[in-house]
Amino acid sequence: VERKGIMSAMLDYSRSREQLDELRAAHRRTRDKREADRIKAVVALAT
Repeated sequence: VERKGIMSAMLDYSRSREQLDELRAAHRRTRDKREADRIKAVVALAT
């Protein structure tokens, strides 16, 4: 796997405003810390 390709794909990652709002709400609702961390990572990558 080429690193440059991965970094380029990560930089192009985006979510709509509505999707981010839904993810943030799910992050607040979940009690599973592992799931919360995964949601947080997706939100961070998309912003």
